[in-house]
Amino acid sequence: GFATVTHGPGFTNALTALVTAQRARTPLLLIAGSAMGYSHRSTQRLDHGAVASALGIPVVAPLADGDWAEAASEALRRAADGTVLLDLPAEATRRPARRGSEPERHAPAARPSPDPQAVDRVVEGLIEAERPLILAGRGAVRAGIRDELIALGRRHGARFGTTLAAKGLFSGLGGDIGIVGGLATPASWAACRECDVVVVAGASLNGFTTEHATLFRSARVIRLDEDAAAPSTLDVHLALC
Repeated sequence: GFATVTHGPGFTNALTALVTAQRARTPLLLIAGSAMGYSHRSTQRLDHGAVASALGIPVVAPLADGDWAEAASEALRRAADGTVLLDLPAEATRRPARRGSEPERHAPAARPSPDPQAVDRVVEGLIEAERPLILAGRGAVRAGIRDELIALGRRHGARFGTTLAAKGLFSGLGGDIGIVGGLATPASWAACRECDVVVVAGASLNGFTTEHATLFRSARVIRLDEDAAAPSTLDVHLALC
């Protein structure tokens, strides 16, 4: 997605939504005009880049005499992985881009190939499980693996739960316990405490989901994620990248 705001107050009014998008890893490009080079617009002068950087948001800006289309192309490329600010000087919009072609389209990054031995260990863990739980997060939604998770869970008699970011992924499915963590029902809490293996697919395992590591105390945690070293509030027994 993308949004445009004017410089100064337009940008500051967008900050709360911008931080929310960044922390939710939403693919978003925010285009904000910059008045830093306009002395007669001093009432709206604000260092957008410094503010965004302090909030952990990547910033792309053209050089003073650079082609703004090149910066826009770079910002679009980076926005595929999360929220990015394109800090566009107002004076840049008064000149056409020097590029005559469309912005480059980058092929999506190849998915990592899982370690066959790690796959075998995951399978063994599920075969041995008596009360498994499939826990899906935003990453599972983006990857489009709902049907695969359902097939896996049904094969092993698992229950199904989601993080808040993936709410509703398993709605109407037998064995769905709903949200896991801070906004969970008592039945969901009970199921999480009873399970002996939890397969976490594309979820960050933050303190909200794990209730500050009080859930899954007796469970073996198997994590499926693109980032095998992603931070977690729980001890991960097996990570499959």
